[in-house]
Amino acid sequence: MDCNQITQDLDDICLVPNFQLETPTQCLRSPSYGNVSVFLDSLERTMAACHGDCCITGDINIDIKTDSIHPRADDYLNLLAHYGFAPGFTCPTRGPNCLDHFFLKSRLVSTAIVCRAGITDHDTVLFSVDKVLTPIPSDKNLKKVDYDGLLTDLQEADWAELYKHTDINTATDEFTKIVNLLISKHSKASKQRKRFDCITPWMSPGLLKCVERRDILHLDARKNPNDTDLVIKYKSYRNTCNNIIQNRKNDYERNEIINSRGDSKKTWQTLKRICGISTKQSLNTDLTKIESSPLKSLNSVNHYFCTVGENLANEILKTVEKTEIQLANNIKKVPLLHASCESFFLLPTDETEIIQIISSLKKKSSSGHDNINNIILIKAKYMNLLTLNAAKTNLIPFSISKRTKPSHPLHLVVHKCPRINLENCGCPSLKQINISEPPFHEANCLIIDIENSFTIIALYRSPSYGNVSVFLDSLERTMAACHGDCCITGDINIDIKTDSIHPRADDYLNLLAHYGFAPGFTCPTRGPNCLDHFFLKSRLVSTAIVCRAGITDHDTVLFSVDKVLTPIPSDKNLKKVDYDGLLTDLQEADWAELYKHTDINTATDEFT
Repeated sequence: MDCNQITQDLDDICLVPNFQLETPTQCLRSPSYGNVSVFLDSLERTMAACHGDCCITGDINIDIKTDSIHPRADDYLNLLAHYGFAPGFTCPTRGPNCLDHFFLKSRLVSTAIVCRAGITDHDTVLFSVDKVLTPIPSDKNLKKVDYDGLLTDLQEADWAELYKHTDINTATDEFTKIVNLLISKHSKASKQRKRFDCITPWMSPGLLKCVERRDILHLDARKNPNDTDLVIKYKSYRNTCNNIIQNRKNDYERNEIINSRGDSKKTWQTLKRICGISTKQSLNTDLTKIESSPLKSLNSVNHYFCTVGENLANEILKTVEKTEIQLANNIKKVPLLHASCESFFLLPTDETEIIQIISSLKKKSSSGHDNINNIILIKAKYMNLLTLNAAKTNLIPFSISKRTKPSHPLHLVVHKCPRINLENCGCPSLKQINISEPPFHEANCLIIDIENSFTIIALYRSPSYGNVSVFLDSLERTMAACHGDCCITGDINIDIKTDSIHPRADDYLNLLAHYGFAPGFTCPTRGPNCLDHFFLKSRLVSTAIVCRAGITDHDTVLFSVDKVLTPIPSDKNLKKVDYDGLLTDLQEADWAELYKHTDINTATDEFT
C-alpha cells in the first residue's frame, strides 16, 4: 500500500492510500468540529480527484440513519450521491446513531458487517469488496409494455390525493407506486427471440447486431437493385462482417486446440467438434416413423407446414377480437413527416439544459430504481402528460458548490407576442446586462444590472443557515453598494407576515426600510409563512402576484416593475394651515393617556 496523499483541512483529517484496483478514502472528523460546510468542501475536492472504483470510510460523526435529525445529513448524503457513492449500511454504530460510515462507488459486489464491541464506545465495522466483477446472467424473459393503454390510464388516473401530500418524498413514493402498478397492469412477459441468443461461443451480442444489420441491408439491396450506392454499402458491410466472424471463429478454435494440448482424448473431441464429425447422426428417415405408415407420416408433416400460417392468423384474430376486414379498414396512410397536433413545452433551469436531457434519452436504455423506463417518458412527452417544475425539482443531480453566477451571459427578451417559440421571436431584447457575484455569507447572492437603470439582487438563504447577524451584515454591504432603482427577491427563509414570530424578522425589515426598500407583499408563500420576498426601492409602479402551486412546497411569486415613471397629476387645490392655532391646541392637548402605553409602536400611532 502506498499512501500518496495526506491532507488536513479545517474540519477533517483525510488519508488516501492507493491500491491496484480501487482507492479507499479514510476520514476522521472529530465531534469538536462544527463547520460542516468546510468539511463538505474538502470532501468534494477529494472525491473529484479520485477516479474509478473508490470507497469512503471512517468516523465522520454525522448521523445518517433513516430518521436522522442532523441538520446537514441531507447535504452530506446528496454530495456523496452526486459523485456516485452509495452507503454500505445505515445501522447504528455508536449508541442509537450511525456515525461510522462506509460509502462505495463501484460495480463490484461489497459486504459490510457491524460488530458490537464492549471495550470501546464505537462498534467495529468490517467490509469487503470483490476484486473481480461478477457477471450478471442475462434474463431471457422479456417484458413488453402496452404504452398506448398505459398512457390512457395515466391520463384517466386521479391525482387529487397526490397533491395533498406536504412531504415531497412521500409524494414521490406514492407517484412511483401508482405508475409501477399501471406498468404491471399493461405488461406482458415474453421470451427473448432465438436470434439474439449466442449459440456459438465465438459470437457476441455486438456481432449478432452486426449480422442483423447485414441482413437488413441485404433486403434493402434486393428491393432496390438499381441503387448503386446501397449495393456497394451492403457488399462492403457484408464482407467486413463475415471476415470479423471468421477471424473470431478461427481464434476460438485455435485456442481450443492449444488448451487441449497434452490430453489426447480432449484433443480428439475438439477436432471432431471443429470438423463437425459426430458419432450420433440423426437420420432423415425419422419423420417417416411418426405414423403407422411412411405415406401417412409424410402427409401429416406436409399438413402441419401447410396450415401453420393459417392457424397463427386465426389465433391473432381471436386475440384482438376483430376480423380481417376490420383490421384492413383500420389501416391509415400516415405521411413520414407527420406533425403532431399537440405540443410539449418545458421550462429550462439553465439555458436549454432540461430539454437536452429529455431529448437525449435512449429508448433501449434500462430503467432506473423507480422502474419507469425512457419509452414512457418520451411517449408521455408528446401527449402532454409530462410536466416539470424546474425551479424546485429534486430529480436533477447537483454539486454543493459556492458558484451561483451562470456560466453563460443572460439574454433577456421583453416578450409581448403570443408565440411560444422564443428563438424566432421578434420582440425587443435588453442589450446591456451585467452579472456579478459579490462576496456574501450565509446565503447565495447574484446581482443583475439591467441597462444601468435597474438592479436585481437575487438571494437564496438555505434553512440550514442559522447565523442571521452575518447574513444581515452581508445584505447591508450589498445594499449600500447599489444605487438607483433596485429590488431584492428570493427565498430568504425569514417569515415576514404581519404576526410573524421569527426572532429576527424586525431587524431584517428595519434594515431594508433604512435603505428605502418596501415589501411588495406579506402574504404566505410556503404554508402559513411568508418566506419568499420581493422588496423594491423605486418610485416606479410595481405589481406582485403569489400563485398557489401544488407541485412544490413553495408558491410561485410573479412581479413586474414599470420601465417608465408614471407622472402624477398635480392637484390645483391648495391647503393653508393656521399654525398659530395648531400650536395652541397642541399645548393644551392632554398627553397623559399617551404616556401609559408600553409599546412604542402603539404610542407612535396614537401620537400621529
